[in-house]
Amino acid sequence: MKKSSDDVDPNLQNITNFAQQNLLRDVARKLVEELDLSLLMQAILDGAKKLIPFTSGAIGLVDGGMIEFPYAVGESCEDVMEFKIPIGVGPTGWAVKERESVRVGNVTKDPRYKAQIGTTKSELDMPIIYAGESIGVINIESNQENAFSEEDEYLLSTLAEYAAIAIRNAKLFAEMAALREIDQRLTSTLDTTTVLELILETVSDLIKCSEVSVGIVDVRTNNIHFTTARGNFRAYVLDYVGNVEIGLTGLAVREKNPVRVGDVTKDPRYMAQIAETRSEMDVPILFGEEVIGVLNAESPQLNTFTQHDEDLLVALASQAALALRNSQSYLVAETMAAIGDVAGSIVHRMNNDVGAIRVRAQQIRRILTNNPNLDKTETIDGLIKKAQTIDELANKILNDVRFYREQFKETEPGWVNINEIILAFLRKLQIPPEIKVSVELDNSLEMVWGTDVHLTEVFRNLVANAIQAMPKGGELWITSRNEGDKITVRVKDTGIGISDKIRPRIFTRGFTTKEERQGGVGYGLWWVKTYLSRNKGEIKIEETELGIGSTFVVTLYKGGR
Repeated sequence: MKKSSDDVDPNLQNITNFAQQNLLRDVARKLVEELDLSLLMQAILDGAKKLIPFTSGAIGLVDGGMIEFPYAVGESCEDVMEFKIPIGVGPTGWAVKERESVRVGNVTKDPRYKAQIGTTKSELDMPIIYAGESIGVINIESNQENAFSEEDEYLLSTLAEYAAIAIRNAKLFAEMAALREIDQRLTSTLDTTTVLELILETVSDLIKCSEVSVGIVDVRTNNIHFTTARGNFRAYVLDYVGNVEIGLTGLAVREKNPVRVGDVTKDPRYMAQIAETRSEMDVPILFGEEVIGVLNAESPQLNTFTQHDEDLLVALASQAALALRNSQSYLVAETMAAIGDVAGSIVHRMNNDVGAIRVRAQQIRRILTNNPNLDKTETIDGLIKKAQTIDELANKILNDVRFYREQFKETEPGWVNINEIILAFLRKLQIPPEIKVSVELDNSLEMVWGTDVHLTEVFRNLVANAIQAMPKGGELWITSRNEGDKITVRVKDTGIGISDKIRPRIFTRGFTTKEERQGGVGYGLWWVKTYLSRNKGEIKIEETELGIGSTFVVTLYKGGR
């Protein structure tokens, strides 16, 4: 039965060869069904080979301002898969840039041709276009001159249309899988540092951009702090504190909408921080209506980022918002749990002492009843002593409440000088005269990210513990050093030391070696370790023998790990 023109696929109406129409339908069906991108590349070239004879061919995909070739067949195919061609260079690059096919009968006479395969005589390049943008190219070559006809060009253009849809589908499938995976990974961790690193890793993978960073917004100051970054621009970005009132990043935060600029040199809103940047994309991280951060991607190539890249980052930003908020809430909940433990410990002690007072009071009553002439001084002294203990514990509660309130106080983080923090708190600290203090600070230390008040509390805890470990006096050393990509601070004493038995428990919440009269509640060292781990730092105890002191080592990484 003869088919009417209405029965023919619109893409095939100009193809008069019935066998070619059926072949194209078969190829198109296979392309659309294939969701593995690497296998799809092979299927595209296999389909082209069935339609058009050629000696070598390759599939190119646009990555920023370059064309990469993940799959090739024929002569020098392995070398071709290592090629990266700038958009606009050679017939292949020209086809992508102009979104037009290029058919060259004799490559030696075409000034655009860049010899990659020595035996090539003729070439046909067909751009793969989706939604008006070139996303790739089909390149076929022959060792014969004028090997490709106008009909071949039309066949390849039709194949390229199917390939565009198939590539888009395969990429979407891979991207959705990646977003599902990152969602699972983000929801499985409550550590803020890990969350930020996972976000950066996903941004790099999804939009194939190595120059990425995450900024956290401080709503009190309107500043944007970049504490996590990747790529060659990392050193520059981590030194930069932005503001919501300036620059493209600030615009994205202020407007609560993505900002994508193909050429930053032509955008007056751009605040030049990195000379190499040519294109930039910023996507706000929104938790409800509140902007808590921003995803920043930059490239040294023009027009690197597409609408699709923007859509991907918007999807990722919504996942990032929930993960960041959860991690922040977890830290507060964890600290609140610690406060509950401490309060419970103090109340337990007070209850014990109140019970003892009740018993002593009953004793006094019995004594007064049965022996009115006996000396009651000893019993009354014991009662007074217990009352004094309660008074001391009450003061301890007040002091701890003030301390905990300080930990929850919103303090703006920034670049701080460790040496200045150490010297400032030592000037205020009352050190017993029987303890000799030696301070050796490296003046070449770089700034680290943190808050003065919290880092002061870190070192105050360590020094206070060292002093309490030397009740009869001794020596205390505080040193700071530059060690590669990190800064270390050592607090060393000649006190009683730490036994192997208690060493594994020293940073455990609620664990203390102090006597009751010293008010130990087991919060200090746990808080120090928790704060440092949440802020890309570490603390450890160096191995020492019991009785010859202890050394605590604080490590802070320059600009993050």
